[in-house]
Amino acid sequence: MIGVVHTRNQQGYTLIELMTVAAIVGIMTAIAVPSFLAFQAHRSLTIAADELASDLRLARQYAISRSARHRILFDAGAEQYQIERCTCPGTLVGEARDLSRTDFGRKTVDLVSVKDSTGVALATPAIEFNTNGIVVSPGANFPVTITLQRPGSTEQKVVTVNIAGMVKVQDPA
Repeated sequence: MIGVVHTRNQQGYTLIELMTVAAIVGIMTAIAVPSFLAFQAHRSLTIAADELASDLRLARQYAISRSARHRILFDAGAEQYQIERCTCPGTLVGEARDLSRTDFGRKTVDLVSVKDSTGVALATPAIEFNTNGIVVSPGANFPVTITLQRPGSTEQKVVTVNIAGMVKVQDPA
């Protein structure tokens, strides 16, 4: 028959089309993964600083509401801190927090220092709140700063506590 065109119903995709889409997805992933990992590392530092600030506020709140001194005690070697009641040293309120958590097998945060306003490390790395919520850490000049850093980077976050117990998180100046 002359003039009759036979058309075939095409169902599915050809191998070339599938390979092209797979290559495009692979290229997009290769471009996105490094940016995502950098974002993840930055976010981990921010989260750790925010958690520390929150726990400092919690220790202050415990001191006021329970009419007993509470403190956050830092263990720089283990990169941990814990909230404890000062009348019962060693008695944890809650659980110890680990700053050296890992994401994808990599350490995300280092505890760099706990210093007073003169830049001197606190003899006892602790921030203690009295029953009025005032910081009474012995020998400290205020404000006290806790510096956290992303390993292998110069990116830092500084958590500052003033004598009135007010806490703020900031990037270093």
